[in-house]
Amino acid sequence: MTNKEVKTKEELLIKINKLESKIAELEKSEFKISSWLANSPVCTKVLDLDFNLQYMSNAGVRALQIDDVSAFYGKPYPLSFFPDSFNIPMRDNLNRAKETGETIIQEGEIQDVKGNKLWFQATITPVHNKQGGIDHILVVSIDTSIRKRAEEALRLKNLVFDASIAANSIADIDGVITEVNDAFIQMWGSSNKDEVLGKRIVKFFQDQGEAAGIITSLGLTDKWEGNYIAKKKDGSTFLAYGFATSIKDENGTIVGYQSSVQDITERKEAEDSVRKLSTAVQQSPSLIAITDTEGKLEYVNPKFTELTGYSSTDVIGQKPSILKSGEQKDSFYKDLWQTVVSDKIWRGQFHNKKKNGELFWEAASISAILNESGEIINYIKIGEDITQQKINEEELNKALEKALESDRLKSAFLTNMSHEIRTPMNGILGFIDLLNEPSLSRIQIDQYSAIINKSSNRLLNTINDIIDISKIEAGEVVVSTTETSLNSELDELYSFHCAEAKMKGLSLFFEPSLSHEQATIFTDSHKLHGILTNLIKNAIKYTEKGSIEFGVSARSTTKLKADSEPDEVEFFVKDTGIGIPENRMKAIFNRFEQADIGDERAFEGSGLGLAISKAYVEMLGGEIFVESEEGIGSTFTFTIPYVKTEKNELGQKPENFVNGPASLENLNLLIVEDDDVSSELIEAMIKDTFRKITFAENGIEAIEICRNNPEINLVLMDVKMPKMNGYDATREIRKFNKNVLIIAQTAYALLGDKQEAIEAGCNDYISKPFNKKELLEIISKHLGAV
Repeated sequence: MTNKEVKTKEELLIKINKLESKIAELEKSEFKISSWLANSPVCTKVLDLDFNLQYMSNAGVRALQIDDVSAFYGKPYPLSFFPDSFNIPMRDNLNRAKETGETIIQEGEIQDVKGNKLWFQATITPVHNKQGGIDHILVVSIDTSIRKRAEEALRLKNLVFDASIAANSIADIDGVITEVNDAFIQMWGSSNKDEVLGKRIVKFFQDQGEAAGIITSLGLTDKWEGNYIAKKKDGSTFLAYGFATSIKDENGTIVGYQSSVQDITERKEAEDSVRKLSTAVQQSPSLIAITDTEGKLEYVNPKFTELTGYSSTDVIGQKPSILKSGEQKDSFYKDLWQTVVSDKIWRGQFHNKKKNGELFWEAASISAILNESGEIINYIKIGEDITQQKINEEELNKALEKALESDRLKSAFLTNMSHEIRTPMNGILGFIDLLNEPSLSRIQIDQYSAIINKSSNRLLNTINDIIDISKIEAGEVVVSTTETSLNSELDELYSFHCAEAKMKGLSLFFEPSLSHEQATIFTDSHKLHGILTNLIKNAIKYTEKGSIEFGVSARSTTKLKADSEPDEVEFFVKDTGIGIPENRMKAIFNRFEQADIGDERAFEGSGLGLAISKAYVEMLGGEIFVESEEGIGSTFTFTIPYVKTEKNELGQKPENFVNGPASLENLNLLIVEDDDVSSELIEAMIKDTFRKITFAENGIEAIEICRNNPEINLVLMDVKMPKMNGYDATREIRKFNKNVLIIAQTAYALLGDKQEAIEAGCNDYISKPFNKKELLEIISKHLGAV
């Protein structure tokens, strides 16, 4: 081998080594590029000139969540799962880059293989060869999703900041305002943002110290909210609600503050108004209930619970019909709902039932509640408990009816009294005038005198009834019990009324049924006599034919033993008279009721007899009953206690008198009377009966005469006199003379007068008018003691 060949071979080996070294460097560079492409966060894609995918870096594979990228190699780009909104512009840009050789940037929204949306910015770059032609297209993409979301968030934040109705502001670390929205400017009272920017936030507080405290608080807690008094440009103030937070940089250092403020003056006033209204509803003395449009209860106030007994838990969701008592018709509730659903106010009264079953009355108004569109959204009921009012009204109506009835009866009574007084007075005056005729025979005089006497008794009975009922109503009647023989009382009544019955052609029967021992009890004989007298006289008055029977029996009300001692006495008066209508059985015991009988059934009398009898029976501890049938007759029965032990309530009687003259002719009489006519009448009655008669016109004179004339045996003491009345005079006389017989005389004839006379020291009592026989009988009763 020649030197030249050797040299050439050496040069060739050197060239081969250099070439191998260069190849090794290229391979090393290609590895670095491949490694960079594989690990780069940038998504790199290599396309051929037909835009088929030749290569995709790992960043692209990860971003698009591709499991096997080789499946997409050789496939057209853009990939099939990209949206058309990205693909169409991409194809246009690829063609343009291929044709012009320029680099093109495209940004758009794509999606990965799973459909998740991503934002990418793609740079399309043509790759040229050494000859200047284009071999490949390089597409390098950057994921801009985070930035895009941040930009969108910032956009939305700015939109909220600017469009918010709240006054929003941003201030730097020194509290100087750097940004505000339109609402802040308007709230401050300006139209120019420049008047606000650059001002310290504390200037918008009435109390700047309070503002400084809030900024300090933000430095500690990063957040503050609360109410404060804000100040406007013109110096006026308003109540504000503020919310503020601190702004920090990436290192957590506070660099400023942001706040949102609202004028809550109206809201606060509305809240106060609602609170007041709520309090008023809660504390209302009225029952308040609210229902939905279907009538189901949504709210009840405490008064509802108090009145009905139902708690809110009991009734919420229920209908108000839970309170129904069943006493009002379905049509009542139908009319109610027809009224309120037509947006009208219903007013009325419910008779409802409480939870415990008790009934109550409620006056209520029910109306619809409308929304802003005029649609009914609720119904409200406001009610008042008027139970007591209803009771009062009922009592008032009863009282009114009673008053009207009383007024009617009083009018009838006055009419009847006028008749009962004028009729006998007419007979008395008329026949007295006839007695003055000089040509009258003895028979005519006796006839006229009898009529005058009958008319006088009738008038006296009427006056006695009026006085008795007045004393009963005044509560001034006293019960005075004495030993009384019931057989003797009934015998006396039979003897007294027998002639009157015969004159009407009636038979009067009395059959004693008790022994003398059984018939002797302790009771008020005066009242018992009055009861029986009224019943017998009524029987005679209202019986035109037939008979009248009366009697007494003793009985035991104890059923444990057949032989029990009697504890009750029962009297009866039975007639065959006109009877009593069933609807008037109770009314006959009412005062003045007889006067209510129609003209066709009118009878003389005050109409007070049965009322007095009933009062007497009850005072004696008994009861009175009536059984009657119209046209058949009536039977009155009454009971009194059977008392065998004395219960004398008359008080201490005067001491027994020493024996004196045994006959009236030997008595010295003192008449104490202020009325001259009465004095003359008594003197005319007894002028030839006593040894001596002396007169006194008042109590003082009577005391002096008795003191100076101890021989006086008997005093007729008038009760009502000038200077000193008869009771006081009697008490004074008893201080120095225990023996003189004193008989009280009065024109009052009130129940209890005898009791008062005895207690004053009198021995007995006689009521005016009285005749000679009555006077002498009462004196003779005490004759053995004088």
